[in-house]
Amino acid sequence: MKGCLAIPLLAIVAGLFGAEHEGRQGCPGVQTIRAENIAAAGITRVADILLLADNWDLNTTDGFSWRAVAGGLDTWQQQHWDVFLNGHKLDRKLFDVINLNLMGVALEEIDSVQVGTVPCLHQGEFTAAGFVHIFTSQSALGLRMTGSIDMGNETGDPGPYLYTEFATQNVDRIGPSGELTLMAGRPGGYERATVVVQQHPFTDGAMYRRTSGLGYHWPGIFSVAPTVTIGRRRWAGWQELRLAYSHSLYHYQLSEQLGFETPLDVITADAGLSGWIPISDRTLWRYRWNYSSNDLVELPNRLAFDYDWRMAHSAGNLEVTSIVGSQELGIGAGLDHYRLFTQADLGDDDLLHIKAYAFAAGNLRSDWDYHSGAMLALTSGEAAGSVTAGGSWRSLAGHHLSMTWSLSQRLPEAGNSPWIWMRRGYDLYSWVGTADLDEPLPRLEGEPKVATRRQLTADLTWHHQLSRDLSWAAGASYRRATGLVLDRREIRFNPANCHFPAITAIATGESFEVLGVRLAGSGRIAPNLKFHLAYRSWAVVNATPTARDEWRKIPRHKLTARLTWNAVPNLSLWAMLTKVSTATWEDYQPVDGVTCRLTPNDVITYRAKVPSWTSLDVQIRKWFWRRRLSGSLLLRNLLDSDVRYHPIGGTFHLTLFIKIHLFLDNTNGRIAAPGEPDE
Repeated sequence: MKGCLAIPLLAIVAGLFGAEHEGRQGCPGVQTIRAENIAAAGITRVADILLLADNWDLNTTDGFSWRAVAGGLDTWQQQHWDVFLNGHKLDRKLFDVINLNLMGVALEEIDSVQVGTVPCLHQGEFTAAGFVHIFTSQSALGLRMTGSIDMGNETGDPGPYLYTEFATQNVDRIGPSGELTLMAGRPGGYERATVVVQQHPFTDGAMYRRTSGLGYHWPGIFSVAPTVTIGRRRWAGWQELRLAYSHSLYHYQLSEQLGFETPLDVITADAGLSGWIPISDRTLWRYRWNYSSNDLVELPNRLAFDYDWRMAHSAGNLEVTSIVGSQELGIGAGLDHYRLFTQADLGDDDLLHIKAYAFAAGNLRSDWDYHSGAMLALTSGEAAGSVTAGGSWRSLAGHHLSMTWSLSQRLPEAGNSPWIWMRRGYDLYSWVGTADLDEPLPRLEGEPKVATRRQLTADLTWHHQLSRDLSWAAGASYRRATGLVLDRREIRFNPANCHFPAITAIATGESFEVLGVRLAGSGRIAPNLKFHLAYRSWAVVNATPTARDEWRKIPRHKLTARLTWNAVPNLSLWAMLTKVSTATWEDYQPVDGVTCRLTPNDVITYRAKVPSWTSLDVQIRKWFWRRRLSGSLLLRNLLDSDVRYHPIGGTFHLTLFIKIHLFLDNTNGRIAAPGEPDE
């Protein structure tokens, strides 16, 4: 206990001699993806923005729900990265998947997205597993309306008729999806209303056979998400209220433990309030509060499957920041409260996580910056400390060297793991005894266990600005994590329905130690032609058996190259080449080579090794009507490679997307509260 307290206290004291606070400049190791990057890439869903994150790894079976690993900070099993929207902390985690598509955010209203790959103190949270922070566009005086609709077709996809008497060669539809935003701005504030509608059918052969027999409708996802945001100048500061609702009907999400996509009717609701109030010209209060409810409603299905799960999550914090000379200092406190509503007999249905934190930074001298932050967390009588510190040195003209390290502890309850609730009496497997499933059945062996995770990270980056239009960077990263609790699965195969039920055991005391390298370059090679290159590689130095198997699921190498060409004022061309190395899923080795028969002449073979792939995406965008209307054509995977992320997931071929965007406004200037801090 004393050791836990000593670490953050020492960091706070050290930070008092620090540099310019990263709260203004953003956390170290952050990549900012701006609205023009999102539009140029033809992104059609919010979650797909992560395709542009250089040092993130993604995993999906359906192309709609993504698992992610930020900067080597975790594994696919440990989805603990944080999600923020304009400072609000959101909860979009459904068991082991964080689905950004259920946020109700319109792509056309996004100003920028920060993706963090280095642990830091951000918005009152210690983001030990990385974060995604979405900022919507600035308000402006007047009225504005934006809307878009998109539709895609995947060539080579068998389509809905292949498995019936009406089988024909066809090109399968994706979507349509659309969004509409209305905003009114005035000197004292603004109002914004948004609705997002998305459709995503499951027609890939690897998924169709596994999902088609579960429900009484075509398998896939259909969601509707309205949102209202109100911002006001009050008490010489700025206050913002956000109300959001999302209903994902016919929601199918893969459960690795059960071995198939669980049919759900997902209802989420949010209420958030945030803002700042000045105490003096150099000191202000900040507050953030958000309530989220994730309700997994029973969707009529042939398995009589029902999670019987509604999670209510309240999160809030209050902090004071002050500028003292060349330093910015801050202290704050917050809490997370979870309550599970279920008919199961729980020993305790709520969980409280309390935290206190501090940060300090400043300038040691003109060419030295320093930043630090620390947090102390308390849950169920246990304490955990986390600390991060770093700095940067501008040695010569055009050269910039930065370093950041962190030492953190994460209590089991902080991650809101399903195993926490299973220990309290919630039984994920209770329904299988009555379900109409052929043997074998999924099951859990042994008692679910939890432990405190400890993590040490270090990041070093050298950036060199060769000229005004050309720069490059090189970096190295170290990650060490101990006390991991991981699922150890024995995957089996049921040929009757092509499910992959698992016998799951809990492995405790797992650990890993990895080293990573990064290279990046960007610039302008012609007046209207820009490029960006990024490469990253991870190598496992030491790991326990289960942790090593989990790291083998993450491709060791990843290379991306992007080009943007504004050929003429109202025409642009964008291209991205992505190369990913192989990945091996050891828990699927027992079923390597098994086949699933879709039709008498159509058989799919599953492999434990996901092969390497190369994908080329190209978009052409054209503006009309004085740039109020635009149309774009996106060719994703133009090379028609077999792009796959998961052994039993879909294979994504050449896909064509058409998107039409309308922008109407009579706005004049942005609304900003006086003295608003530069975020």
